[in-house]
Amino acid sequence: MAVLTGAKPSRQVDKTAVKKRARDSAAAPSPSKKVKPTKPASQLHATAIDSNIRTEEKTRELPVREKKNAGLIQALTKQWEKLRNRNENAGPLRKQLATDTLAKVQGRVAELAVNHKASRILQSCAKHGTSEDRAAMLEELLPQFLELTKSCYASFLLRKLVSTASKPQLQGILRILRGHIPELLRHPYAAAIVDDLYLCASGQQRNAMVAEFYAREYVLFEQAALPKSLAELLGTVDASKKQQVLRRMSIHMQPILEKALIDPMITQRLLAEYLLAAPSSLVAEAVESLAGPGLLRIVHTRDGAQAGCAVMAYGSPKERKKAIKALKGHVWTMAQDRWASLVLITALQRVDDTSLLRSVIISELLPHLEAMAEAKQARRILLHLLAPNSSCWLPPALAALVQPPKRIAAVAVKAPAAANEDEDEAAEELVADEAEVVIEAQGAAEQQEMGISKKEPLVRIQELLGQGNGSLAQGLTLLASLKGPALLRHAAASDVAVEIARGGEHGFLGGADNAHLAAMHTAVVEAAAEPRQSATADAPKDAKPGEQHIMEDYYSSRALRSLVLMSRQPGAAGETACSFAAALWAGALKGRCNLWVGTHGEKVLAAVLSCGSEKIRQESHAELSQLLDQAPEDWAKALVGAASS
Repeated sequence: MAVLTGAKPSRQVDKTAVKKRARDSAAAPSPSKKVKPTKPASQLHATAIDSNIRTEEKTRELPVREKKNAGLIQALTKQWEKLRNRNENAGPLRKQLATDTLAKVQGRVAELAVNHKASRILQSCAKHGTSEDRAAMLEELLPQFLELTKSCYASFLLRKLVSTASKPQLQGILRILRGHIPELLRHPYAAAIVDDLYLCASGQQRNAMVAEFYAREYVLFEQAALPKSLAELLGTVDASKKQQVLRRMSIHMQPILEKALIDPMITQRLLAEYLLAAPSSLVAEAVESLAGPGLLRIVHTRDGAQAGCAVMAYGSPKERKKAIKALKGHVWTMAQDRWASLVLITALQRVDDTSLLRSVIISELLPHLEAMAEAKQARRILLHLLAPNSSCWLPPALAALVQPPKRIAAVAVKAPAAANEDEDEAAEELVADEAEVVIEAQGAAEQQEMGISKKEPLVRIQELLGQGNGSLAQGLTLLASLKGPALLRHAAASDVAVEIARGGEHGFLGGADNAHLAAMHTAVVEAAAEPRQSATADAPKDAKPGEQHIMEDYYSSRALRSLVLMSRQPGAAGETACSFAAALWAGALKGRCNLWVGTHGEKVLAAVLSCGSEKIRQESHAELSQLLDQAPEDWAKALVGAASS
């Protein structure tokens, strides 16, 4: 066997021993460092307390030149502890403490207002003191009011004084801030004060505050006639003045949008007016700034909801997606709000990405379908899906917010490809000429609608309702099959139950062959067929709605009348309503009309007499002719009336 020369003999290393020696050396103290002995926890706690006491003593010993008003603030703090003690001091004693405290700071209120602790003391004095005390504080602060609005600590004191100020005092504050409202709304602390001032002001004073954004003349001339809105002002001036107003408003609004200071109600009012009147290019920039989490901060007011609807209507697909994602986790809360629910309706009406709408909006509403149907505001969302753009469920004033006016945005004109430099120059001149035509003549060929929705409305509704397990359509029909009679008796849910019972407009939920709809029809007919005596014998004479027979209940009788009258409408919804009318007549009313004449149930009989089935009309006419002293048609006309129109 050959032997390799020069090779070192191999050696096995005990890895376990190496690791053990490494652990021992790491645990052993270094000879160059001294190990400090550990102290018990109680001793460490006592040391910390001593350190805090020494720090506090050093702070107290600071000279006045280094900490202004330190001695006064220290003395006021002891009295403040008594002032804010709810158990020991109350009523007149607390007012006296506030008066005594303010007497000590007379002439120094403005200096102390910018101090953290002193500002809290003054706030307590303003809260628990008398109106004379607050008036004295406000009078001392008025000369420096404008400067103090931008102070972090003084702003809280000013907000307290503004919220408790009298009408003459508010007028004095407005006089101090006149001409500075746009500037203050760009500052985070001052904007909150202006918001409180706007909430306390009268309608005329609010218009004066807003008019500072329109033109300089409303600042310089106090007697100038104030417009009630931006639209009213633009409708009374010429084109050049209109451009000046919009330019001034754009200059003031852009910094506010960039800083996202959109919480004040005055800002939300300005936003709503700005989005309706500003040029399309500026509106597009504003929509881009609002599309996001900031949208949630404004949708709870009328003006904020109008701005939110404009974002959903005018935004690009990317901006709409960003806005919809920002609503995640807040959809149910918004649905219950009077104004925020309108933003959801606009989103369901304008956004083409139905999968995003289902995952964010519909998925959060599915667990609350019964509560939605019974909620006055949330039910509008369901009614919009079942009967889109119906004036019965959405009044014209709210429909104007949900459907903002169309806007046309200019599209950039691209230069055609050129073969040489001469052709390039000619193309550039052509593009410039065409651009001027677009600006001056507003030609339609180079423009397009802002936020245009490409998907057909009926297709969008069908995709939102869906089909099969877990869909909104199945959830609504299942709810109606389980609680149909109870929903019809409810003041708000009765309208939703009627729309579900007819299968929605254009048959969105299916026809009478739908198992859940058929079950609902059967349950309602059985409830109507119950004996009148057994249903009301045990009930008190002043029985509340929901405790009476379904034919005698105030809301359910009117809901049944509406549902039967819908049988005259064409299409799938009319056919479904007609099948229900036939089942109701055959299963509950035929041969029993005498029980309901003279009660709320006679409204249902009058509707049956005018339903869409010729056979049912003839049979009901023959039976009612024997019970009435007048012609059934004349009798039914007074009961059906506006419901049939």
